[in-house]
Amino acid sequence: MTDAGRYFSMETPPGIEPASGGGYVELEGVRPIEFVAGLEFRPVVSEQMLVNFVRYEPYSVAPRHAHEEAQVTFVIEANSSSTWRATSG
Repeated sequence: MTDAGRYFSMETPPGIEPASGGGYVELEGVRPIEFVAGLEFRPVVSEQMLVNFVRYEPYSVAPRHAHEEAQVTFVIEANSSSTWRATSG
């Protein structure tokens, strides 16, 4: 499975451990991961939530996907138009 396939399949990426008990993180201390060319992710993962800090390069594309856990994404930098579709279920 490719890195992109692993990320978008909802599996926890290697080297990422779910946080417990809450806490603070320094964004610069979160290791950037590039699963898809042009998309830099800085994920903070817990058992029920993913908080992701993302940089989008122009014309980069993320495959359509869904997450089981709740997700909050902060777009730190982008220079493109994006289409977001939220679903509940």
